[in-house]
Amino acid sequence: SPSISHPFGTDKFGRDLLSRELYGGRISLMIGISEVAISMTIGVIYGSISGYFGGRIDTIMMRILDFLLAFPLIFLVITLIALFKMMHWYLIPLLALTSWMETARLIRAEVLSLKEREYIMAVQGLGYSHVRVLFVHVIPNCLSVVLVTIPLKIAEVILLESALSFLGIGVQPPTASWGNIINDGREVLTSAWWVSTIPGIFITFTVLSFHLVSDGMKKSLSIQD
Repeated sequence: SPSISHPFGTDKFGRDLLSRELYGGRISLMIGISEVAISMTIGVIYGSISGYFGGRIDTIMMRILDFLLAFPLIFLVITLIALFKMMHWYLIPLLALTSWMETARLIRAEVLSLKEREYIMAVQGLGYSHVRVLFVHVIPNCLSVVLVTIPLKIAEVILLESALSFLGIGVQPPTASWGNIINDGREVLTSAWWVSTIPGIFITFTVLSFHLVSDGMKKSLSIQD
């Protein structure tokens, strides 16, 4: 049980839970931040191209997006991980390639309103290329909406990674993760409550912290819901 030498107690193998939970937090944060960086990049580029060019290109790209949003991607993720026994670092590209669609929709809506403004029409009239207009003048001016969603997406990925690790198809032991630490303490919850309870508290406060960061960014950027 928790003591001076082991503030968060030990697990069934006698391993110090404080050090394992700190290491597990590093794994969860690394997966969350890396996944969001990749998925946001894909979503911003896809959505901005769709909204900027419009017409048939926009229609085709949005139908592809509708199909991907309708597909139960979480089951695809679980199936791939379960079948191929992937290491936890493969979670980053796998989750990134299945979670960029909402960002693309958000960016497309911003670009549709932004491209009709006078300064965008002015740079187009000066003969600048579409690539320069898109990456220099359009995308930087619609990133404020995406910045607010970044902390929320990181919190969402941390919860998803913890759930997958709890089910045994995410981060695999002996590598520590908050999810698999909770799973380790599931069978001894009544006699050794600290094994599962403390990492659960870590997850709760981490997710809450990211939500508070998002609210603070929303207020500082004066973005309405």
